[in-house]
Formats: sequence, structure tokens, C-alpha cells
Amino acid sequence: MPDKINGKMPAIVITHASGGVFPWRELAMAEKLNKNQIVAFIPYSFEARGIANTNQTAGTDITFGMRLADAFNALK
Repeated sequence: MPDKINGKMPAIVITHASGGVFPWRELAMAEKLNKNQIVAFIPYSFEARGIANTNQTAGTDITFGMRLADAFNALK
């Protein structure tokens, strides 16, 4: 979240890739957006499903479609 919030703010949903959320990728992008007064939301698709990343399951348990559905639900 940006430091100061005044009413409605623009927001972006950032999805992660098959390796999960990384500080140098998704979190760095969220920080840059926050500094520009844009809210960034990163839904983490793996933990609730008991998966560390799709590399450990060859992508069969968590599909791109599931991550996309998580992003659209976060948007709501």
C-alpha cells in the first residue's frame, strides 16, 4: 500500500509465475507502484493449496488458469 491513501486509489493485481513470489520481481514491482501512489495486490496462489511452487509438481496441481482465476477474484 502507498504511504498515504486519500479516498479511491488506482490498483493493480500482480500475478506470480510458477516459482512463486520473489522479492526481486513481484515485491520490487509492488514497491515501485506504491511509490507512485498505486495500490499493488499480489494474490499468492500456492500456500492455500499446500504447494510451494509448480516446479515441485511439474505444473499439474496449480495451473495457469487457477492462478488467473485467483487474480480475477482479487480484482473483485
